[in-house]
Amino acid sequence: MEKIAIIGLGLIGTSLGMAMRHALGNDVEVVGTDLETGYISTAKKMGAIDRGERTLVGAVQGVDVVVLATPVLAMRDLLEFIAPYLSEGVVVTDVGSTKADVVGWGEQILPEGISFIGGHPLAGKERSGPKEADVSLFNEAVYAICPAP
Repeated sequence: MEKIAIIGLGLIGTSLGMAMRHALGNDVEVVGTDLETGYISTAKKMGAIDRGERTLVGAVQGVDVVVLATPVLAMRDLLEFIAPYLSEGVVVTDVGSTKADVVGWGEQILPEGISFIGGHPLAGKERSGPKEADVSLFNEAVYAICPAP
Protein backbone atom coordinates (compact mmCIF):
# COMPACT_ATOMS: atom_id res chain seq x y z
CA MET A 1 0.00 0.00 0.00
CA GLU A 2 1.31 3.42 -0.97
CA LYS A 3 1.46 6.09 1.72
CA ILE A 4 1.07 9.76 0.81
CA ALA A 5 1.51 12.73 3.12
CA ILE A 6 -0.21 16.02 2.38
CA ILE A 7 1.23 19.01 4.21
CA GLY A 8 -1.41 21.73 4.12
CA LEU A 9 -5.08 20.86 4.22
CA GLY A 10 -6.69 23.90 2.69
CA LEU A 11 -8.79 23.85 -0.47
CA ILE A 12 -6.15 22.28 -2.73
CA GLY A 13 -4.63 19.84 -0.21
CA THR A 14 -8.00 18.55 0.96
CA SER A 15 -9.40 18.33 -2.59
CA LEU A 16 -6.29 16.41 -3.66
CA GLY A 17 -6.67 14.00 -0.75
CA MET A 18 -10.34 13.45 -1.61
CA ALA A 19 -9.49 12.84 -5.27
CA MET A 20 -6.72 10.35 -4.38
CA ARG A 21 -8.96 8.47 -1.95
CA HIS A 22 -11.71 8.38 -4.61
CA ALA A 23 -9.40 7.20 -7.40
CA LEU A 24 -7.21 4.79 -5.44
CA GLY A 25 -9.53 3.53 -2.71
CA ASN A 26 -7.82 1.21 -0.27
CA ASP A 27 -4.62 1.07 -2.32
CA VAL A 28 -3.37 4.26 -0.64
CA GLU A 29 -3.12 5.64 2.86
CA VAL A 30 -3.30 9.44 2.99
CA VAL A 31 -1.81 11.19 6.00
CA GLY A 32 -2.44 14.89 6.46
CA THR A 33 -1.12 17.70 8.59
CA ASP A 34 -1.73 21.41 8.91
CA LEU A 35 -0.86 24.19 11.35
CA GLU A 36 -4.62 24.69 11.77
CA THR A 37 -5.62 21.66 13.84
CA GLY A 38 -9.25 22.23 12.86
CA TYR A 39 -8.27 21.66 9.23
CA ILE A 40 -6.99 18.18 10.12
CA SER A 41 -10.29 17.12 11.66
CA THR A 42 -12.29 18.69 8.81
CA ALA A 43 -10.19 16.91 6.16
CA LYS A 44 -10.64 13.60 8.00
CA LYS A 45 -14.42 14.07 8.26
CA MET A 46 -14.55 14.85 4.53
CA GLY A 47 -12.70 11.63 3.68
CA ALA A 48 -9.59 13.40 2.36
CA ILE A 49 -7.20 11.74 4.79
CA ASP A 50 -7.09 8.44 6.61
CA ARG A 51 -4.98 9.77 9.44
CA GLY A 52 -4.16 13.22 10.75
CA GLU A 53 -0.80 14.06 12.25
CA ARG A 54 -0.07 17.08 14.40
CA THR A 55 3.67 17.04 13.60
CA LEU A 56 5.56 17.25 10.33
CA VAL A 57 7.88 14.44 11.42
CA GLY A 58 4.96 12.11 12.13
CA ALA A 59 3.38 13.00 8.80
CA VAL A 60 6.40 12.33 6.57
CA GLN A 61 8.07 9.34 8.20
CA GLY A 62 7.57 6.14 6.25
CA VAL A 63 5.65 7.66 3.34
CA ASP A 64 6.27 7.20 -0.38
CA VAL A 65 5.12 10.64 -1.57
CA VAL A 66 4.99 14.03 0.14
CA VAL A 67 2.79 16.81 -1.27
CA LEU A 68 3.50 20.37 -0.14
CA ALA A 69 0.16 22.19 -0.31
CA THR A 70 1.19 25.30 1.59
CA PRO A 71 1.94 28.87 0.59
CA VAL A 72 5.00 28.96 -1.68
CA LEU A 73 6.98 31.14 0.73
CA ALA A 74 6.73 28.43 3.43
CA MET A 75 8.08 25.66 1.20
CA ARG A 76 11.81 26.34 1.58
CA ASP A 77 11.61 26.09 5.37
CA LEU A 78 9.39 23.01 5.10
CA LEU A 79 11.86 21.26 2.82
CA GLU A 80 14.73 22.05 5.18
CA PHE A 81 12.78 20.76 8.15
CA ILE A 82 11.49 17.50 6.65
CA ALA A 83 14.60 16.52 4.66
CA PRO A 84 16.28 14.53 7.48
CA TYR A 85 13.09 12.53 8.12
CA LEU A 86 12.42 11.38 4.56
CA SER A 87 13.18 7.82 3.52
CA GLU A 88 15.31 7.13 0.49
CA GLY A 89 13.19 6.88 -2.66
CA VAL A 90 10.52 9.33 -1.51
CA VAL A 91 9.07 11.66 -4.12
CA VAL A 92 8.32 15.19 -2.94
CA THR A 93 6.07 17.46 -4.97
CA ASP A 94 4.18 20.68 -4.48
CA VAL A 95 1.04 22.40 -5.70
CA GLY A 96 2.39 25.95 -5.59
CA SER A 97 1.67 28.58 -8.17
CA THR A 98 5.31 29.37 -8.97
CA LYS A 99 7.95 26.86 -9.92
CA ALA A 100 11.49 28.17 -10.45
CA ASP A 101 12.29 28.84 -6.80
CA VAL A 102 10.43 25.81 -5.45
CA VAL A 103 12.06 23.36 -7.85
CA GLY A 104 15.44 24.95 -7.11
CA TRP A 105 14.91 24.58 -3.36
CA GLY A 106 13.95 20.94 -3.81
CA GLU A 107 17.12 20.25 -5.77
CA GLN A 108 19.35 22.15 -3.32
CA ILE A 109 17.88 20.97 -0.04
CA LEU A 110 16.73 17.39 -0.46
CA PRO A 111 19.41 14.71 -0.12
CA GLU A 112 20.40 12.33 -2.88
CA GLY A 113 17.92 9.50 -3.27
CA ILE A 114 14.91 11.78 -2.82
CA SER A 115 13.27 13.23 -5.92
CA PHE A 116 11.55 16.59 -6.17
CA ILE A 117 9.02 17.16 -8.94
CA GLY A 118 7.30 20.53 -9.10
CA GLY A 119 3.58 20.52 -9.75
CA HIS A 120 0.89 23.09 -10.32
CA PRO A 121 -2.76 22.12 -10.68
CA LEU A 122 -4.57 24.77 -12.67
CA ALA A 123 -7.64 24.56 -10.49
CA GLY A 124 -9.16 26.42 -7.60
CA LYS A 125 -12.12 28.33 -6.27
CA GLU A 126 -12.85 31.81 -5.03
CA ARG A 127 -13.03 30.55 -1.44
CA SER A 128 -10.35 28.70 0.46
CA GLY A 129 -10.14 26.19 3.31
CA PRO A 130 -10.96 22.52 3.60
CA LYS A 131 -14.70 23.08 3.83
CA GLU A 132 -14.57 24.32 0.23
CA ALA A 133 -12.79 21.16 -0.98
CA ASP A 134 -14.30 19.21 -3.85
CA VAL A 135 -13.45 15.67 -4.96
CA SER A 136 -13.96 16.75 -8.60
CA LEU A 137 -11.87 19.96 -8.42
CA PHE A 138 -9.16 18.47 -10.66
CA ASN A 139 -11.48 16.75 -13.16
CA GLU A 140 -10.42 17.84 -16.65
CA ALA A 141 -7.98 20.36 -15.15
CA VAL A 142 -4.46 20.82 -16.46
CA TYR A 143 -1.86 19.73 -13.91
CA ALA A 144 1.56 21.04 -14.87
CA ILE A 145 4.46 18.77 -13.92
CA CYS A 146 7.82 20.56 -13.68
CA PRO A 147 10.76 18.20 -13.04
CA ALA A 148 14.17 19.69 -12.35
CA PRO A 149 16.60 19.83 -15.28
